[in-house]
Amino acid sequence: MHPALAIPEILGEIFLTHMAVQIPTETSFITLNQGPEARWLFQKSPESGNLRALRRNLLNASLTCRVFAALALDGLWRYMDSIFPLLCCLSNFQFDTVSQSYIISGEITSQDWMAFDNYARRIHWISYCAGRDISQSVFEYLGQHRGSCILPNLRVFQLQDVPRPPRGAEIYLFAPPTLKIADIFQFHPIGHAAEQILHQFLIQITKYCPGLRHLRVSAHLSEICLQYVSMLSDLRILEFGGRYGPSRLGDTSVTETNFLVTYTMNNLVLLCMDVHGDQFTVSPTVIQELSRLESIELSGPISPIISILQNLPKHRIHYIKLTLDPETDQVIGGSSLHHSLFSELNFPALRVLEVVSCYDDSEDAPILTRDILLTLLECNRLERVLINFDNISDVYTEDEDLRRMALAWPNLTRLEFGYCLYGRYPASPTVFALEHFARHCPRLIHVTINADTNVQIPDCPPAYSHGLRSVYLHSPRRRAGDKDNMQPLARYLDSLFPRLKIPDRDMGERWNAIFECIASSQAARRRDVLGDELVDSHSSS
Repeated sequence: MHPALAIPEILGEIFLTHMAVQIPTETSFITLNQGPEARWLFQKSPESGNLRALRRNLLNASLTCRVFAALALDGLWRYMDSIFPLLCCLSNFQFDTVSQSYIISGEITSQDWMAFDNYARRIHWISYCAGRDISQSVFEYLGQHRGSCILPNLRVFQLQDVPRPPRGAEIYLFAPPTLKIADIFQFHPIGHAAEQILHQFLIQITKYCPGLRHLRVSAHLSEICLQYVSMLSDLRILEFGGRYGPSRLGDTSVTETNFLVTYTMNNLVLLCMDVHGDQFTVSPTVIQELSRLESIELSGPISPIISILQNLPKHRIHYIKLTLDPETDQVIGGSSLHHSLFSELNFPALRVLEVVSCYDDSEDAPILTRDILLTLLECNRLERVLINFDNISDVYTEDEDLRRMALAWPNLTRLEFGYCLYGRYPASPTVFALEHFARHCPRLIHVTINADTNVQIPDCPPAYSHGLRSVYLHSPRRRAGDKDNMQPLARYLDSLFPRLKIPDRDMGERWNAIFECIASSQAARRRDVLGDELVDSHSSS
């Protein structure tokens, strides 16, 4: 064996960094300034196929030699999707044919407890499923002999979606002082008994987990449960998940109640909510409490989202993600609602904006890009902008609108601005609008827009050395009499953006041909550069 493999730091890099499931660090989700790529939100559990392969490799490594054993076992047990393997360390953990469930029969030996503790301390992330075949008495026994938590180094607790809610004794055992992330969104407190269990678990968290940083819960919590959530003063990320049904006359706004809870959380950095309810107002003096809030993610109807945006502190928020989803099939006044929403996006520090509207075309008026951009154009720090009207075709955009974007957002790195083109021919910018981004946005890497490419391309397009890597243009269907301009269009795009990356997926017959022409031009330039270098080398020699 190579001597380097006996060095613990190198083995840790191999087994814990490259082979094991990665546990989020405390600093990785606090870096929120670049959107999802640079910040951490709750990760999905590893795919079962990948997990099996990881475990097989780590198990083989742990059995190879004593030098590998400790660190390989750390990686093997770091993430668990079941508590069952740990319970199997106890020789008295057996299946009872009478109760048709697993029980602990008799006393546990000190040797069994030693093995149990040896593996329990290695578990940092558990995706827990409340199984039907483990008796409640097992967890009561563990609670009596191992205190409030059987996993002393647990950092991430994730409750899986199961047919029945977990019972009290089992869920209380997953609240150690080391816990940083708790995802109990799948715990739907339906019924008094389930509500009491959730209530007690939240008490456990507030009492034993002062360092909890990220909490994801169902939006439908009782007021007493929300009171305990509000006691988590060090919480950085709070997610209220769950879709709401249509409001009924006399219903209180769940959104407003949950939103008011956040004002006691002075350290809150990211707030995610599925919203519902009518517009509401909050005292301006209360807003000052959310002094550290930097990111907000909202989904639901436009009206309550507008209310929340109006009641947020403006000075620090630099990431906003909105998913606009109407509660009814068609909303009257959808155009005016969209205009009102975009007028509230006056956040001077805003760097990332994502807005996806699932509303349909309204019959009142079209959406004019020049109007909805009035407020956004003042946010001159914007770096990433994604605005999509998936089902709306009455969106009117002109070349001048894109010119104003390019001038207002010089730091832009990614732009996606689209709307439905099916069966309609709304006013669209021409492909020539791309020149504004080549001229004014030197950091732009990706752009996706609707643009009319069925235009007459000049024989000598302007030349730029812009570093744009990918461009996707959604163009209206070609009309009768339009000439095929694939080669001139390819020459024009290559002239603006000579470093375009050629897609490795099927882009459709027309765009495949266009990118093939661009690839040929790039290859010709490389040959010319190589030829010039050879000439220079011969001249110098």
